[in-house]
This record gives sequence, structure tokens and C-alpha cells, in this order.
Amino acid sequence: MKNFEMVKNLTLAEIVNINVKAADLFYLYKLQYLCNPNQKLIDAVRESKIPLNKIHAELSEILQSEDNYYCLEKKDLLELIKYIVNQHHSFVRSTLQQLDKFKNFWETQVNGFVIILLIDQLTRNTKIHMDKEEKMIFPLIKYLIGTEKFNERPKSRNYGTVRDHLKQLTAEHEASIELIRKIKSTLNKGVNDFSDRNMITEFESSIEQFESDLYTHIHIENNVLFPKTIELENKLTKR
Repeated sequence: MKNFEMVKNLTLAEIVNINVKAADLFYLYKLQYLCNPNQKLIDAVRESKIPLNKIHAELSEILQSEDNYYCLEKKDLLELIKYIVNQHHSFVRSTLQQLDKFKNFWETQVNGFVIILLIDQLTRNTKIHMDKEEKMIFPLIKYLIGTEKFNERPKSRNYGTVRDHLKQLTAEHEASIELIRKIKSTLNKGVNDFSDRNMITEFESSIEQFESDLYTHIHIENNVLFPKTIELENKLTKR
């Protein structure tokens, strides 16, 4: 692994692609790897006013790992799809179930009805999004991989281009981020004084974990999977 003097001059996206666990660390320190993936680490740290040595040890430990399971830059399209389904979709479905269990609690809270509506919308949208990926988009990508393997030109099958579908998925990513922001904003407006603080803390933790995973998921798709897919489709349609 590169020494840290070299790492600090890599972009946030490059670092996450070396080991996706770095995304959790960036989220913790509020380094905007999703909004500004091409920003160098040294510049992101300087803007955030966080001393570089504060994340030096933690980031170095992550990047020195030899576990290729978390190395995005070494994964092909099939490996990326498998990773997304097994790692992220599995986590999301589990977390959505946890969030649903809080609904009885929020029925007794200030702004609780709003939070319940937002949870329902987030759950509905996320499930539709994941089903679309697993039942349509990922099979389409696998189809493109197959046509490349057999040196064929892909047939549209009336689905248009994969690029068009990926644009819609990207828009859905943004919508999910906005829903999380609304939930957190509503939380900040206050709850009842007699509320179970442990319950609120647990809910906030679940939301933070969901958001962190969402950001990682979006980075993998927007900045790695989708560009590679578009590149493959362009290559095949030029045959």
C-alpha cells in the first residue's frame, strides 16, 4: 500500500475505491466524498478544519488491509453487483425492518406523524429501487457482459439503453438522500420531554447507519458500477 504522504494527495473517491471501508471513516469525519469525490484528501481535511493526524492512523490501518473483498478498484462488474446485493441490499432490508419497529413510539411524539410518513416513504422507495436493480438493471448488465464474452452486439429488447435507466437510478439516489435529510431535520425540531431517550438514541443511530451505508452504496453505483457499465455498453454498440 502507498505511504500516507502519497495517500493524502489521492482523491476521496480513489481512496474509497482502494478500500470501501474508508467511506465509513469519511462519513464519520463529514468529509464529502459523495458530493465531491474528486477532491484530494489533503484539501478535504483542510476545508473541514480537522487535523490530518487525527484520521492518519485510522485511515492507514484501513488502507493497509490485504482483504480484497473491500477493494472496489479490483472488482469487475459481476463482482460489484454481487457485493452490492450481498453487502448493501442485505443491510438495507434489515435496517428498514428496524426503522419500522419505531413507528409505535413515534405515534406519541411531537412531529412523530411526519417521521412515520417519511419512514414509510423511504421504505417504499428503497424497496422499489432495490427490486428494480435486482430484477431489471443487474440482469441487463449481466446481459451486456455476456454479449461481450461472445463477441456479439447487444439487442435493445425494447429497453432502450442501459444509460437511460441508470439516470433514473441516480435520481432515485438523490431522492433517498433528501428523505434522510428530512427525517434528521424533523428529529432536530424536538421530541416530548418525557420521551424514552434510549429509544430516540437508538433510532438516531439506525438512521445514521442507514445514511452511511446509503452514501457508500451511491458511491459504488454512481462512481464505479454505472460508469463501467456505460463504458461497456458504448463499446459494444460501436461494433
